[in-house]
Amino acid sequence: MLFASHPRGGRSGEARQGRAWIWFFAVLIVLTLTGITVQIWYNARQQLTWEQLIGAEQLWKQKGPPDYDLDYTIKKIGSTDVYHVQVRNGQVVSATCNDQPLPERSYHYQDMPHLLGFIEEFWRQDHPESEPAPRVYATATFDPQDGHLLHYVRSVTAKRERVEITVELHRAG
Repeated sequence: MLFASHPRGGRSGEARQGRAWIWFFAVLIVLTLTGITVQIWYNARQQLTWEQLIGAEQLWKQKGPPDYDLDYTIKKIGSTDVYHVQVRNGQVVSATCNDQPLPERSYHYQDMPHLLGFIEEFWRQDHPESEPAPRVYATATFDPQDGHLLHYVRSVTAKRERVEITVELHRAG
């Protein structure tokens, strides 16, 4: 006999082998959905919140030093700008971009409160009150001691926009 009979009727392992692919794909689908869920949950937890931003701004107002040097890099798709700013008594006294002096009339836009304001403006654009906005990924880390910005990333895939700011603050004195 070509096919041996199974004691319970039917053919010996063919039925089980025939359904093994179903289990393989079922497990594959469950693992894929789990991976997607974890990724969405993880990204949502990293997203910059209004409370984090306002908390950093308030901490800077309370504990930010009046004298500091600020080195920061702004990377966009296709460009990178490196800034060096000196602040004394809360006022910018020197500012360069890519080792070129900036005009004095733009100095007041280069300090930490204005960097934080720049991020606040983006946050407001990304969370309009009336119309839906494109999906935006934005994350930031702030210094826990004085609230200054350490790192910021904002990416809008639909518009092919990406901004990354990396900051080093050195207390003068």
